[in-house]
Amino acid sequence: MPSKGADVDRCERWRTERRIPTYQKAKVVLLDGSTIDCVVWDLNANGARLRFPEPTSLPEMFRLLIPASDLFVAAEPRWAAGREVGVEFTGASQKAPPGRW
Repeated sequence: MPSKGADVDRCERWRTERRIPTYQKAKVVLLDGSTIDCVVWDLNANGARLRFPEPTSLPEMFRLLIPASDLFVAAEPRWAAGREVGVEFTGASQKAPPGRW
């Protein structure tokens, strides 16, 4: 996964929508169905900044579940710095599956 430095500058340039602070509890859902708890620090239609309890390495593809927003969407990490990871949404948003996680 790229480091935050230059990649964040590049991401800031291509980001067309301002991210809105949300501070919502969320889960990264891995392909095997296991989950990693996180907080969505800010969000827009194209991606989010996630904060984890400790530095976390994410796979190239996963789904992000945000129960309060009823959002379940495919995502890929774009940068990481300490406990934060910037992700880009790569698929259409779906309704969160009821009660699975």
